Amino acid sequence: MPNKNLVLKQGINLLLFGGKGGVGKTTIAASTALEAARQGKKVLVFSTDPAHSLSDSFDCPIGGRIVNVAKNVDALEIDAEAELKKFREEHEDLIKKIEFKVGLSQDILPTLDGTFQYILVDGDHEKSAARADLEHAARLCEKDGLILFDDIADSPGECGLIDVWESFSKDHPEFQFRHTMIGKGLGEAWKL
Repeated sequence: MPNKNLVLKQGINLLLFGGKGGVGKTTIAASTALEAARQGKKVLVFSTDPAHSLSDSFDCPIGGRIVNVAKNVDALEIDAEAELKKFREEHEDLIKKIEFKVGLSQDILPTLDGTFQYILVDGDHEKSAARADLEHAARLCEKDGLILFDDIADSPGECGLIDVWESFSKDHPEFQFRHTMIGKGLGEAWKL
């Protein structure tokens, strides 16, 4: 049964259902789509699972094109492998410019020169090392650039790096900060 309170909330534009195979993701997505449509919302429900079952849920062929499956409900079964191949072909030149570094953040970040527009810090979870990662990222971030800092959620079983993030934000007025605690938590710092 879909969560009617969730569907009724204003401003929700995207709902994602995830989990292990066989837990009912498609069933819940399809039933939530139907409930939202019943409430007058226009819905696109799609699957990226290689073993699509939306066609089974709606009892009609769907495939790789958007089709109407019920009043106010359209559906699509995306071939993720084909889309990835297409993306790689279309952006081959850009992908070749991406430089990947493998190793420990405390070994790699101090050796980098230049500036970067986007930096994802998903490094050490020990607090002083995480702070050092952020300091290196601040040095490497260009004007109007973005630092993303992962795993800041301060909940049981999580890394709890929110205090590192808050301390960093107080010490760096040259950035505009915001964060979310969804999932494991993600901080954003935009360099002004």
